Amino acid sequence: MKNQYFGDINDYFKYGLLRCFTESGLSVGHGGRRFGKHMKHGRPLHAGGAFGRGMGGFGKHVGKGTARVGKRIVKH
Repeated sequence: MKNQYFGDINDYFKYGLLRCFTESGLSVGHGGRRFGKHMKHGRPLHAGGAFGRGMGGFGKHVGKGTARVGKRIVKH
């Protein structure tokens, strides 16, 4: 971590193993929030799309986290 300017100090946080799983939960939460907003305004098709996008992000981040777990197991 040497020879870095100030902006790079916390950039490695996004590569963490637990960060992937945290991000997956956030993605579901965002999709659920958008789902509720669309349903409140009477747009069930938009609601389903928003919820599906949230679940897609969930799968993406869980997959990344699982891959990183596998890489750590094989590496050590």
